[in-house]
Amino acid sequence: MPDIGYYNTPFRISSLVLCLAFAVAAFSFNLIYYGKWKVIFKKAYLTVSLSLMSGALVLGGLFSEDFCLTGVLISLAIAVCVFLPYSMLVNSADYKGKESVKYFANISVAAAITVGTFVLQQYCLHDFVTDPVAVKGFLKLGAVGPNTGAAIMLIALPMTFYLIYVYKYGFLYYILLVAEVFAMIMTYSRAALVVAIPGTVLVSFILCFKNKTGKLGYWITFGILMSVALAFTITYKETVVKTVLSLFEDGSDSGRIELWAVGFENWKKHPIFGLGMWFLPRHGNWYYSFHCTPLTYLYSGGVVGFIAYAYHRYKTVRLVFTAKLNSKRVFLALAVLATLLNALLDLGMTNPFHLLYYSTMIGLIECDARAVSGAGGNTALNKSND
Repeated sequence: MPDIGYYNTPFRISSLVLCLAFAVAAFSFNLIYYGKWKVIFKKAYLTVSLSLMSGALVLGGLFSEDFCLTGVLISLAIAVCVFLPYSMLVNSADYKGKESVKYFANISVAAAITVGTFVLQQYCLHDFVTDPVAVKGFLKLGAVGPNTGAAIMLIALPMTFYLIYVYKYGFLYYILLVAEVFAMIMTYSRAALVVAIPGTVLVSFILCFKNKTGKLGYWITFGILMSVALAFTITYKETVVKTVLSLFEDGSDSGRIELWAVGFENWKKHPIFGLGMWFLPRHGNWYYSFHCTPLTYLYSGGVVGFIAYAYHRYKTVRLVFTAKLNSKRVFLALAVLATLLNALLDLGMTNPFHLLYYSTMIGLIECDARAVSGAGGNTALNKSND
């Protein structure tokens, strides 16, 4: 359980409120001054599925003794985080193809560097202690904890690969990629690591054959870094093995399995609309998510919520393939996939940090699909009832 008191100090709360006030002011100015309020809520390809998914959470817990105003408000906040960035991008943004995706990639990398710097700072302040329990205790990264910090770096990995792919000397970004993975390892975030490590290795090998720019430099950099990693693993074999085993020893699920079991037992009493978004805090837990997005929608929103979430998943997969694939959409889709895989063991689609990234990425994917399919747009993208 995280140190709630650390995050709830007046300074941190006021800082977040100030940032939120600036964001709301900028958003309102943009809508009113540029007249974008006329188009921002125009129906787009994912509008219906996002609305159904959000509505199912708002109604979550209906007819249950745990249905309450707090749960409704949390669900509405989730709806705002997942809907607004997407709708703004699709309906009112000036999408510029590669430049827009590179801009998002650079922002993602900058966020990862910021989080990684916090990780390094905290280790320096605590004499580089490597015990997982101790690390989870002291690794406080500004407004987020180690798992959310690792998730932010995880999203940056596919976008770093995109920069490697598009730039002539992109292989230099591979050094940054390795630093991102190393910083993630130091967070001991199992949910992120089980996605990041095999995913990074797989995409690295694929780019050995698919990368069209700076191929020789990429091969040399990849070979050197893999050799260093192998040499380090062999030299410090016992430490590496001990660290890996500590991630998956008994009790390493951090209570997730017990949480899922509790959710299932109570969900059986209210299977249609579920338990509501505030069920867990009402029963002594520190957070409202079941640390698995599909189960959160099932337990909190019932069968209605799970079907709505599954429908949205179907629509997002279909969206990726509505127009001819290109590198922009492939790497954005990989970033979304990394987010969703991480969400199987983490807060995922119920956490504002994750949702703002997710909403932006699916918005960029739709913008690109529309651009590729032509000015008139793909027929499938323009069917409001599809």
